[in-house]
Amino acid sequence: MNRYLRMLYMFLCFSFFVFFLVNCSKDSDDPKNNTDDLELRNKIRQMIMIGFHGTELDDTLSIKKDIEEKNIGGVLLYSRNYTSDAQITQLISDMQNLDTISLIISVDQEGGRFTIFSDDSITQEHLGTINNPDTTAYWADLRASHLKDIGINLNLAPVVDLNVNPESPYIGLYGRSFSANSEIVIDNAEIVINSHHANDVNCALKHFPGFGSLRAENIVNGLPDISATWSPDELEPFRYLIDNDLCDAVMVSFVKNDSLDMQYPAFLSYQTVTELLINELGFNGLIISDDFQNSAIETNGYDMETSIKLAINAGVDVLLFPNHSINNENIADNVVNIIADLVKGGEITEEQIDDAYNKISAFKSGL
Repeated sequence: MNRYLRMLYMFLCFSFFVFFLVNCSKDSDDPKNNTDDLELRNKIRQMIMIGFHGTELDDTLSIKKDIEEKNIGGVLLYSRNYTSDAQITQLISDMQNLDTISLIISVDQEGGRFTIFSDDSITQEHLGTINNPDTTAYWADLRASHLKDIGINLNLAPVVDLNVNPESPYIGLYGRSFSANSEIVIDNAEIVINSHHANDVNCALKHFPGFGSLRAENIVNGLPDISATWSPDELEPFRYLIDNDLCDAVMVSFVKNDSLDMQYPAFLSYQTVTELLINELGFNGLIISDDFQNSAIETNGYDMETSIKLAINAGVDVLLFPNHSINNENIADNVVNIIADLVKGGEITEEQIDDAYNKISAFKSGL
């Protein structure tokens, strides 16, 4: 009798083992699982904007595959991509023709030092100092029409930081702010935005929550810290432009501000992005990170996976990888894999990816 029981026990164990293997195999080969993973990755790819090196779209550029095969959400163009208007117009046209989904083609065209066009030398500080609506409108129209003509659909401008410290190593020193007076900033930013909209170019306000007060001595391990200098008054340009439906997108900076979050820099901070920008200021549009490859991020203890997880959980929709000093040609694959693994591991929800994807899709529908 014992022998039969042992045989029955062994048979049951073997049957369970076979059943387990078959079902695991079914799960891994289930077309629905593969489809779900592909859909997730396609949504994640739309959250990525990449800078690249090169002036022509040929097979040697990884960005061609990133657009054509991987459907990334957008690109950033810099002076390294520009030789002439005709050249960059062709480059942009070639990129858009690769993709079935419209690309976000963005630039930092603030004027002055932060521009891809060498002849755009008028700074925001210059315009704010004159503070004449006609003068601002003239230069804004010139800039916006130029962007439209070559195919740019998003300008990462205007800068609406208050010029609290004229010697600020990121803002004041380079004439990037209209003024220390919030009304002057608001008035000139509104003119700039309206000029862009008249030319079918969107704008991204920056750098939320404002860091025009930064002092050089408060940059610690490369990370700007405005905890001792920032004031809630620096939110006023953002608040006004959001309230008056003049805000297409907001770029969140990488500054540390203990007034808002004692632990994390701005674009990694739930308190800054979701609680302040989304909930308090009521912004429901596209939220863009600052440079994810800034060395200060990793230097201060945030590796790529950690910073991506924090940013998406904070409420950021679009992740920027300019590829400045390091040209990482695998950045798209790396980031998609990181985010997909974070979703599978339960550290980012699919709902968060869906929310970002829906906001990006809504933004692109208006391009």
